[in-house]
Amino acid sequence: MCLGEVRMGPEWSLGCSLVDFRENLWLHTSSIISAVLALQQMYANVGVVNPSYHDFAGLSVKKKTAAGFGAMDPSNDRIIAVICLDHHWVAYMLDKRTQVCYTFDPLQLKANLANVKSSVQNVIEPQVGMQNKITYKEIDWCKQRDNSSCGVWCLVVLELLLSESPWADSLY
Repeated sequence: MCLGEVRMGPEWSLGCSLVDFRENLWLHTSSIISAVLALQQMYANVGVVNPSYHDFAGLSVKKKTAAGFGAMDPSNDRIIAVICLDHHWVAYMLDKRTQVCYTFDPLQLKANLANVKSSVQNVIEPQVGMQNKITYKEIDWCKQRDNSSCGVWCLVVLELLLSESPWADSLY
């Protein structure tokens, strides 16, 4: 692994910043971006939302940032994202073919899931021409058991959804 400058989509990062998660399960934004871009390479027609979009106040800036990695390209059948809500990672996958958006909070907090849904409705749906056409389904089959692995479980759930693989308790 290159520990110097690494290009991740349109952004540059230091490779050494990605190895921190080996000791501490908390994943930095750079680690999350690297992982979702790897998922994009593994599965066809997957768009990746830039996780930084959620931090901005203005809707136009949120939309532009969310689309920064090409997530809104019409050829993408599925759009994935992991976003940070107050130092806690949550995820979603919008399947444009089935018009279903799967939302996931590793802590299963209703307020976080409502925040994710609102974010998708206001930022993502308008950009892909699917306003008021999406059914939302909350993933409840995986719950975080510690205080630091939320990012890891978001990535696990996204890969299970993309690969259409079932959850097994032995994964925990």
